[in-house]
Amino acid sequence: THPTNHLPSSRPPPHPSSRLSILKFGPPGGGDDIIHRRSYVASYNRRLRNPNWVCEHLKKDKLSEISANRTNSEFKEDPVIPAKFRAKLADYYHSGYDRGHLAPAADARYDQKAMDETFFLTNISPQVGEGFNRAYWARLESYCRHLTKKYDNVYVITGPAYLPKKGKDGKYFVKYQVLGTPPILAVPTHFFKTILVEKGKGRFATASFLIPNAPIEQNVPLEKFKAKTEFLEEATGLTFWPSLRNDYTPSPQGMVGQTKKREISDLCSEASCSLPPPFSEK
Repeated sequence: THPTNHLPSSRPPPHPSSRLSILKFGPPGGGDDIIHRRSYVASYNRRLRNPNWVCEHLKKDKLSEISANRTNSEFKEDPVIPAKFRAKLADYYHSGYDRGHLAPAADARYDQKAMDETFFLTNISPQVGEGFNRAYWARLESYCRHLTKKYDNVYVITGPAYLPKKGKDGKYFVKYQVLGTPPILAVPTHFFKTILVEKGKGRFATASFLIPNAPIEQNVPLEKFKAKTEFLEEATGLTFWPSLRNDYTPSPQGMVGQTKKREISDLCSEASCSLPPPFSEK
């Protein structure tokens, strides 16, 4: 199943003959899968063996319930993906990378089955462990949960990115490690989170962050990694919050502006974009 683009399209309608003759035996299938779980929805990339994105809706009442135990969950391959396109447990063995959740297990503590589903490899990407997944990234996940104390509805989209880097010859290349046998599971260069909070009466606030998949000093402020939503869209090929933005005219500063129907402000201007204190890595 392919993700639906909700934004207006300028593509011309297909000519009837193309369906009858050019695609006589059908178009190529596969590519991306949309997967609906109890606590998240994910788009899975069959080529990269990574999620394209994972979306969550966080609410205080759900996060306050603790009915699940992480020790009862285990990482597993996702049976909804054809075997030849799955990320595999063996891909991670002795790789030096953590199996990093995109929808955190801690966001699904209200139900054991919901927590178990966060351990499917369609919700997992290879992440640097020390200094990132077990530290800075975990603090960002905690920050998202903390927002539910102020806002009734918090929406979070998380995903990997594969960004170019300038070489010695001045040219830019997209370069990333691949894991597994055969080597096919991509190791993202960066990860992103874009956050949308609902303030009521047609008012919203948003902020996006793009963070290297690397050890990060714990005293680095989160706002150093703040990214314009438009840049994030260009870098990932995704569009964020399309239904909301259809009724919204962007200001020169990005997704900060208003229309008669809805008002969208900068989250960091009204809710401090500061991570909770560092904690010991496990």
